[in-house]
Parts: sequence; structure tokens; C-alpha cells
Amino acid sequence: VWPLAAGWERPGLCALFEAVVPGFSAMRVPIRFVTVVAAGLSALAGFTLAEIFRTWRPSRQWIAGMVMAALCVMGAAREPRATMVAEMGPDGAGVYDLLATASDDRAVLELPGPTRLMGDLGANLRNSRYMMQSTRHWRPLLNGYTAYPPPAAAAFYPAILDLPEPDALQRLVDLTGVGWIVLHRSELTPKEAPRWAGPLPEALVLVGSSGDDELYRIDLAPQRAWSAKLAKKPQFEELSFGGVAIEPVD
Repeated sequence: VWPLAAGWERPGLCALFEAVVPGFSAMRVPIRFVTVVAAGLSALAGFTLAEIFRTWRPSRQWIAGMVMAALCVMGAAREPRATMVAEMGPDGAGVYDLLATASDDRAVLELPGPTRLMGDLGANLRNSRYMMQSTRHWRPLLNGYTAYPPPAAAAFYPAILDLPEPDALQRLVDLTGVGWIVLHRSELTPKEAPRWAGPLPEALVLVGSSGDDELYRIDLAPQRAWSAKLAKKPQFEELSFGGVAIEPVD
């Protein structure tokens, strides 16, 4: 997207295709176009081999095809891929059953959460498990879905990194209206664990626990109407959420 005068923007080629081509948004970033190039090269290689084999006897074609297939199999799967247990059985329900029975249908945040907007592969892996477990309670996930962060993630992800500080918690509620936190204590990093070891804010009410997993209800009401503003289509603003003037810096 190229910025224009007065806050207007002109979409680039990738953004234009996302708007008009169904399913194109799944590409997410321009580097994904390499799949189109790879598919084209594979097709060209196939046509070339077909032209070469066309002059061979059928028996030689069969032998060559079987040898190539065997080489592809040997090179593609030398060792089994690592897998992660989904934990979707009855023993893995834990705090998610408590969340499913709660009448409060506000969004939920699972921790440890994201540490940056893009490229956090560890968070993507955790988010895939959180997304699976969300089918037990069907509440919106503030973490996002696997590698897809929420559209407004850049505005509230920094507040997640400062939790459970009261100011960060209030800022997160003002921006998103989140109402629940599922905390996986055994998975917290050495940097995060000390912050959650001490006394927690009174607004975080422990509803229940299962093993190292804890479910907290956030008893805070939004103090600023930031969530409605954040949900709107991005547009040029003269002031930040905190009221600071947005001006070019010399």
C-alpha cells in the first residue's frame, strides 16, 4: 500500500488482488508468490520429461518412471515429521469446561501469548493448540488463529507483554473488551514467570484451575471507548488513542 496525500492510500498489486481475487488473501505476504513460480517450473520439467520419454520404448518409459518415483519418495521422507498432541480428549478439557459453562461470553486471551506481531513461530504453534481448544467454548480468541493475528493486533499486543500489570490490563480491556485469561503456568518463559508469581491485581479473579492451567475472569469495565474506535476501518487520525497529536517529526 502506497501512502498518498491527506491520509489516502493507493493499494499495491498484492493488496488489489486480495480485494478482487477470491482466496488470494491466503497468500498473506508477497514472498508466497514463490509457490506460483515453483508450480510453473514443475510443469515445465514435466513437459520436458514427457517430450524426452515420447521417443522411448514403453518398457523404458515404465522403468524410468518407477526409478524417478522411488527417488522422489526416498528424498521426501527420510524421517517422520514431528507432531504435537492435540489434547482434545476428555482428560484435556480442564479449565476449558469451566469457560464453556460461564455465562459471560467476552473474548479470551491465552498465555503465554504472542511476543511480536509477525514471525513468532513459537506463538503460532501455541495458537494452533489454543484454536483447537476454542471449539470447547467458542469464544473469540485475542491471540488470533495460528499465524493470523487479529487485524488490530498491533494496537493491543504491547499490552499483553506487560501483563499482569494493572495499567496494561486496563488498557487491554479498553482496547478489546477481553473478559477471560487462560494461563498455562508451566509454559511461561523465565522472563514471564516472575511477573505472574507475585500477588495479582484484584481485577483478576481466579475461577478455577486444572494442573498448571488457571482460568481468570477480568472484573474490569472499559474506561475509554477505544474498542469501538479500533473496530472501525483504519483512517487518518489527528490524535492517538491517548490524545497525543500525530504529526511528522523533523
